Amino acid sequence: MREIRSELAEIKESQSFHTKLYDDLANKNKILEKQASDNKRTIDNLLERIYDLEDDLYYVSEKLEDQERRGRLENLEFHGVPINEKENTDEIVCNIAKMIGVNIHGTDISVPHRMPTEAQDTRTPAIFAKFVHRKNKMKIFEKRKSLQSIKPRAVFKQPSKIFIAEKVTALNEDLYFRARAAKNNCGYKFIWTSNGKVFVKKNSDVKNSLNIRCDEDLSKIK
Repeated sequence: MREIRSELAEIKESQSFHTKLYDDLANKNKILEKQASDNKRTIDNLLERIYDLEDDLYYVSEKLEDQERRGRLENLEFHGVPINEKENTDEIVCNIAKMIGVNIHGTDISVPHRMPTEAQDTRTPAIFAKFVHRKNKMKIFEKRKSLQSIKPRAVFKQPSKIFIAEKVTALNEDLYFRARAAKNNCGYKFIWTSNGKVFVKKNSDVKNSLNIRCDEDLSKIK
């Protein structure tokens, strides 16, 4: 009986130890569950805040892009004009405009200059021109295709293929070149810029053109 009592006492002591151990583990588990719940709530709040900040960033980026685009509406680039050491960029721009039937004067141009190029770029740097009045810029840009039928030798001593382009933002310039590649792969015939925006059109029978504003729009060229 003494041995049995001793064994029962040991069993009770062991049971009490394991019960206490279980209670401790259960309490720790409750604490961990609460911490996990709090962490999940914190993560959800942070994710919601991140989504809000991403929306704000997208809105601000759109506004900045639009402001930059609007700030370039009076600008044009004249490509393929031969370089002359004593050249007058005002006079060159006026002569090119005259070639396509637009009469302007040096006072109509506020900022004419040769554009800087990268060291590895072997192309002739374009002439940048900012016009005082947007209407003069639009007249020249609308008649730019007339240059295709004009021989530049009439104005410039060296033969050259001159073309006029809008000064677009870095984003739209990237979209333009990527849209041009997609256009060629998908059989589209037309790509152009208008007021700094990029447009593509499959053929002359299609009424509506596609405005390329982001990567998502590029996927619509198919």
